[in-house]
Amino acid sequence: MRLKSSLLWPALVLGIGLALLSFMVVVESEPGALPLALVLIGSCWTAVAFHRTRARRE
Repeated sequence: MRLKSSLLWPALVLGIGLALLSFMVVVESEPGALPLALVLIGSCWTAVAFHRTRARRE
């Protein structure tokens, strides 16, 4: 259960950021700062969480 919850939140933030980014590009033809920040934070957080869970297995 720990593995799923440690990767769920970062993936959720990344998914919301990507959805907002695509919506902003379609509607306003520019990405906007908040969706870009969410994508950056979500992808970094996902990479760190994946690295930590992988290090625990070994």
